[in-house]
Amino acid sequence: MFHGKNPLKPTTCCSFSSVAVVGSGAVGSYYGARLHEAGHNVKFFMRNEHYAHCVVNGLNISSVDGDMYIPPSLLQVHPDVDSIGPVDWVIIAIKSSFLEAIPPLIEPLVKKDTRVLAIMNGFIDDDLVEMVKCMPLTAIYGGMAFICSNRVSPGNVRHTSYGSLNGGLASHCSSNAERLQHMSAIDDLWATTKVKYTSIPSLARGRWEKSCYNLSFSGISVAMGGISVDKIVADEGLRVMADKILDEAIAIANADLLSRGEDKSTYLGEAEKTKMWYLSENMGAFNPSTTLDLLAGKTMEVKYIFRKPLDRAKELGIDTPLLETLVIQIEATQNMKNM
Repeated sequence: MFHGKNPLKPTTCCSFSSVAVVGSGAVGSYYGARLHEAGHNVKFFMRNEHYAHCVVNGLNISSVDGDMYIPPSLLQVHPDVDSIGPVDWVIIAIKSSFLEAIPPLIEPLVKKDTRVLAIMNGFIDDDLVEMVKCMPLTAIYGGMAFICSNRVSPGNVRHTSYGSLNGGLASHCSSNAERLQHMSAIDDLWATTKVKYTSIPSLARGRWEKSCYNLSFSGISVAMGGISVDKIVADEGLRVMADKILDEAIAIANADLLSRGEDKSTYLGEAEKTKMWYLSENMGAFNPSTTLDLLAGKTMEVKYIFRKPLDRAKELGIDTPLLETLVIQIEATQNMKNM
């Protein structure tokens, strides 16, 4: 077991926030630990063997951006959300297949000025906002994590590459001044951390950019029975397939952005394709989270990652033959395996 050279103690921060991390897996544990490292008052909601291990041994993050170890004497870990109580920020990092579980999980954490950041895959934002509309939340944000991290065992997370985080506002604003205020708040949260955080003006665009990777590389990985990204990159035929799915994803994205009245300068194109290829060619033998779910026999995030973009393509009249075949295959795999 790896432990950092010294226990990770919060650094002095000019403005602390209380933060509850709901979904302390590979993503939630990493970003929560970075916030703890920067001085924020972070409380982790954990269950089962992950909780049992961390209560005794602490939380271990092996990271290319600097290892972190929070010993049990400093780690605030809770087996239920009621014991956490109301906080300034709730960070949700659970699988979108459990979206309906979010309202009862976060309700005990909410006070009149609580903000929520959902670092989740897929097009979950509209449904999430509707689900929590009766809560007195100040703002709801969507987060897109570009990170290669896995929980290798209870209490141990391995972060091998990347790690940036983009965030955009999901909840409605009555004025531009209100929007700027909300974006300033989330900028401040991450300002003193090691996380490369970027606020984006259009959450829809951010979701589509992340979707380009999920639909192509994660999709092919699952459809091929659970192969790692490096195998897609190394195979000529799969490279062609990934490239064509990227084209289809970009076509849907731009039609959707047009329907939302977004400026053409926000449309996706060759720059985003180049970025997806660069990320994939340099992440090595990485298994996306959906692939790990497949290999473990767990429910995959099919609805919000794969089905929703395909349904949107049909609504917009965009022809996506490869994506449609891919999604049908992934859905059939999940159904046949009773996942």
